[in-house]
Amino acid sequence: MEIEEIRELQNKLQIEANQLVNKILNLEDVLFSRREVEKITRTQINLLDIQLSAMKTYYRVLRARIEDFEYEIRKLENE
Repeated sequence: MEIEEIRELQNKLQIEANQLVNKILNLEDVLFSRREVEKITRTQINLLDIQLSAMKTYYRVLRARIEDFEYEIRKLENE
């Protein structure tokens, strides 16, 4: 893969990661808002907790991929 292709993929992942952060923050707002939580069943709260955990895991994977692409770019630039 060429540097430009890697940078393009890295950029797409960064955009996705940024969007995911916003979704994580919004979900955290819902879960930590007493008013919102009072409207939701215990089952839904538990499911939202699981969803939040999965979203955070996915974010960590995206960040790892972005960092790996950065490593690949530096390696190719030094060749």
